[in-house]
Amino acid sequence: MITLSVQAAPVPVVAFARDDDAALGLAAVRAGAQNFLTRAQLDAPDVARQILYAIERQALSSQAHLHAEQLQFSEARFRLLINENADGILVVNEAGLIRFANRAAESLFGVSRQELIGASFLAPLRQPNMAIVEIARGAEKILAQQRVVETVWNRENVRIVTLRDMTAERQAQERLNAALLTQEHHRRIAQALADSAATLNSTLSYEQVLDRILENVGRVVPHDAASVFLLEGDIVRFVRGRGFDQRGLANWIAQL
Repeated sequence: MITLSVQAAPVPVVAFARDDDAALGLAAVRAGAQNFLTRAQLDAPDVARQILYAIERQALSSQAHLHAEQLQFSEARFRLLINENADGILVVNEAGLIRFANRAAESLFGVSRQELIGASFLAPLRQPNMAIVEIARGAEKILAQQRVVETVWNRENVRIVTLRDMTAERQAQERLNAALLTQEHHRRIAQALADSAATLNSTLSYEQVLDRILENVGRVVPHDAASVFLLEGDIVRFVRGRGFDQRGLANWIAQL
């Protein structure tokens, strides 16, 4: 009887026992039977109802068992997805304490999961739910994109915090911006040199040529004042300048 109950779990089992052997009937119920009846109860008017109740209890038990298995599988799959995720994931409760951390979070913070769990998460978790936060990893500062989702975890209101390391991306963007600035600076120098060379071969007056050269210098190098000196043999002579009048240096520069 007990073996039948194990092998045919979806099938409702009603055990029959002698009138004086209730202990055997209880053992059958503990082993998986839905009910037990004595010989005296076989002729009772409600025996059919007892069997129907057993069938219904078995159906409910099977459904509960199936739902429990599905929930267990879903939770296992959820934990697997979280643990294998490349982004750091934390579960933070309403008190700001970390209740769960995945492997990527360990790498991001540079500490073990055991050290993270129970620690306070100090970054603000207010909406909007995406922000750039700074994470201290020893002496190193890590920039991370933070996303926050509210949910219920283990019957507790929590926030799932996803952290994506943006340090490499930000550094790459900074290098690109620096390269673009350098490229633009070189372009301005080349343009200024080309314009200055064309000016020297133009029909402009001597003073106009010097003014054009000073204009080109201003395009390449931001300045408050600039001057042009002419080298003749071993003698250097001041020939043109701008910006010195505003600083009261016109007479001084003219004497050079």
